[in-house]
Amino acid sequence: MTRPGRPTLIAIGIDAAEPTFVRRHLEQGDLPELRRLAAEGLWGSVVSPAPIGSGAVWPTFLTGRRPVEHGLHGEWVWRPDTMDLGPLSWDHLDPFWRSDAGCGRRVAVLDVPFAPLLDIPGCVEVLDWGAHDLLSGRLQVAPRHLEPLVVETGGVHPFAAGFVSPAGPPDRAGLERSVARCLAGVTQRGRLARRLLTDTTPDLLVLTFTELHRAGHLLWHTVDPAHPNHAGATDGDRPRRGLVRILAAIDAEIGRLRELAGPEAAIVVFSLHGMRRARGIPTVLGPLLEAQGFAVPRPWRHRSARERAAATLSAVKRSVPGPLKRLYHGWLPQQMTGLLTQPSMPLPAYDWSRTTAMALPTDQHGWVRVNLRGREAQGIVEPRGYVELCERIEGVLRAARHIDGQPVVRAVIRTAADAAAAAASRLPDLVVHWDDVTFQSPVRLGEPALSAPNVGLQFTGQHAPEGFYLVRAPGGRTGSDGSPVEAERLHRLFRDAAGWPA
Repeated sequence: MTRPGRPTLIAIGIDAAEPTFVRRHLEQGDLPELRRLAAEGLWGSVVSPAPIGSGAVWPTFLTGRRPVEHGLHGEWVWRPDTMDLGPLSWDHLDPFWRSDAGCGRRVAVLDVPFAPLLDIPGCVEVLDWGAHDLLSGRLQVAPRHLEPLVVETGGVHPFAAGFVSPAGPPDRAGLERSVARCLAGVTQRGRLARRLLTDTTPDLLVLTFTELHRAGHLLWHTVDPAHPNHAGATDGDRPRRGLVRILAAIDAEIGRLRELAGPEAAIVVFSLHGMRRARGIPTVLGPLLEAQGFAVPRPWRHRSARERAAATLSAVKRSVPGPLKRLYHGWLPQQMTGLLTQPSMPLPAYDWSRTTAMALPTDQHGWVRVNLRGREAQGIVEPRGYVELCERIEGVLRAARHIDGQPVVRAVIRTAADAAAAAASRLPDLVVHWDDVTFQSPVRLGEPALSAPNVGLQFTGQHAPEGFYLVRAPGGRTGSDGSPVEAERLHRLFRDAAGWPA
């Protein structure tokens, strides 16, 4: 398997694997392969841009560039030239393995999130096969003649076949079905990865296990004693051990890959971000900005037919009963449900002549975009007033209190120091991290007095910023002293572990 002078490097991502969770079960003996790697190698932490948004971490890793440079942070993109939202585009990203292929190394890539299809000599790519988010909506394989091998060996990944959406912590049968699909996905992924390793003999194999990510959102309450729903997850419930079972299955597949690659292979296992307790996604930011006069909706009579239709469709979707939504998601393939959400993800119809800042749709943190003149097509905030406006918004956010007096905002991050930096950025201007009181739904504020429900209440886990790396290479070569490594520099650690020049 390993060619003289060109050792195989296998980089295995366990998407959204929480370092403390992994380390605890490694030390308890539930993960013998990772424990063996840790005994022979080195464990360290990965610092990623997850505080901006989970959508920023993988683009940062694969390009080696910060979010302000690659511009991605979530699944929807704000288009300042048209003052609306558009679907995500990732084709502009340039992954680090392009240079490896250009140097004559053979590369194989399996389900690395946000990876564009390069279709270049020396590079085998299997994308959107069993991704957490099927961004392109279809399986992509290069070279194309390998697609039958992928379909024959891997089959249809359960994530591509349909989405199981449990009702939440009380739906133990639904949670167990999700666990079963994730376990099946791990097995299929391992089988496909071994086949790629055998048939394409790459110098570099980069693959991602996405199954723990999906399960972590649904099952985090089962492993976090501080979670409000933890008490309902009794020891007798199979879902209670679901995350451990999935992680153990991944551990076993890592062992099979390691054995197949041989003792001279460098192995890196990593996670770019982790998980923390949550209960759905707060939607209070938009109403709060409106209540404070930063965002001003247009009256219904002044909206276009398209805006009225979009608002009506959104209202209808919010009113659909949970069981019907779960039936819809389970019946349609994930790529189809993704396409159907695109026309129904509008912003409120704002009066841009009076709106200075608005909330952008989010899957985690709150995102605030300033209506900056010269950057937004209908911008009204003068550059000289940008910093002062951000300070006022931050002050309002930090002062917001739940009806019981607790602050709802834990932290506010500014992504640009001034208007000049903001003008060149596609990121939100402020990122809002919610405090634990927002686990309650609806979120009720006392000052100003308003209420807003959380969405996605079935999600009991949300992303945390810290990841980890575990590197083992022949001869003790690690490329690190155990210090934290930034996500954009992780690929350098890969090459150092393999003994390749940077």
